[in-house]
Amino acid sequence: MTHPMVGPIEMHCNLLVVPDRDQLMVLFTADPGSPSQQALSLLSVIGTQDMTPENGGPGASPLHSAGR
Repeated sequence: MTHPMVGPIEMHCNLLVVPDRDQLMVLFTADPGSPSQQALSLLSVIGTQDMTPENGGPGASPLHSAGR
């Protein structure tokens, strides 16, 4: 898959079946220490932040826009 912020991420997909409960668990993992694992770690941080610029258009810094 390709994420718009961190680029390509190579994932392994495993399916765990729970037959008695008619459930299926899907697990996506990356190889430890791989660029994909590093990209996922980065997403765990930037995924919680609002990356849209404030006041003043694309790329505007809130510090420089505050005095306007």
